[in-house]
Amino acid sequence: MRFRLTTGAALAMLCLPAAATSAQTAQKIGRLSKSVVLLVMEDKQGQPIAYGSGFFVEEGTIATNLHVVDQAHGGYFKTSGQKKVYDLRDYFHFDADHDLALLKAGLDAPKLQPLLVMDSLGSAEVGDDVFVISNPKGLEGTLSRGIVSGVRLVGPDTLLQITAPISPGSSGGPVLDSAGQVIGIAVAAFLDGQNLNFAVPASYLRRLIEKKSAVASFPYVPRAAKERSETWRLATSGRDAIEAGSLMWGEATKHVYGPARFTVSLHNRLRVPVRNVEMRIVFHNQAGDPIESAVLKCSETIGPGLATRFIGYVDASVQQLTTREWWSYDSMFPCTPIRYTIIGFEIAE
Repeated sequence: MRFRLTTGAALAMLCLPAAATSAQTAQKIGRLSKSVVLLVMEDKQGQPIAYGSGFFVEEGTIATNLHVVDQAHGGYFKTSGQKKVYDLRDYFHFDADHDLALLKAGLDAPKLQPLLVMDSLGSAEVGDDVFVISNPKGLEGTLSRGIVSGVRLVGPDTLLQITAPISPGSSGGPVLDSAGQVIGIAVAAFLDGQNLNFAVPASYLRRLIEKKSAVASFPYVPRAAKERSETWRLATSGRDAIEAGSLMWGEATKHVYGPARFTVSLHNRLRVPVRNVEMRIVFHNQAGDPIESAVLKCSETIGPGLATRFIGYVDASVQQLTTREWWSYDSMFPCTPIRYTIIGFEIAE
């Protein structure tokens, strides 16, 4: 997993401090960004609907996450620092169980050096250095560094837990070892700011490359395949995996000012336990404008398929607006809609 050096180079390396050695490794890895591309996926009208990362594994073949290209009717890619864009034609093949896809580049695609995809299952160890090259928030060719912090079983499959930061737009980017070999594909980040990030082991990608089949047209992805995939659920940021709702207020507050207590239900739809679910609740007025928001964190472990309720507080004036009712067509309706967003969660040990 380390670069081979000539005798002279090795002696020179011994004279460098550890920080310089580390910087040189990162610089070598950074040069591989030429093989990593920014993907922009489009709908029927040619309007952008998603973006992410991908990388060449063979001439004309780009690997990425399936959730990046799901429901797209087409798209294009571009290389870091270049203005020219290249069309994506269709799928070569995809693996919904592990959220992977191989895309066919257009005939005018540049001939970029493919990255070497390793068999990472059994070889990636906790503490190994890793590097991620991706396009977080559309920032092309971003290099981040970390370590393998865990090897996790999710349902019947394995995920690599890494500390290298990834963000929306990083999905599909290569996770590289210190020799520049692909050991994973960045797939998801949970719980903002905690460096709790995951990658699909490159072993699954190798199997997909080896059995690459005939081209399938966009946007064909069987719904049943997505629904049975735990990796898919985790990759979609938990919005489908954790369901929030059923807000109930405590005893009515008589005063406009002060805290008002409420409870919210959380339902874990995964087949693995989760904890530290973080969510945002936004209260809106009748016009649909937000009037208040609250970020809550439930540290309780929620078992597979189970639900729990936890407590939150908000200004009493929001409760009064929310619980105010009026008659319309002989029915009562709440004055203020409530919207829930799952920000992140952890897979419990």
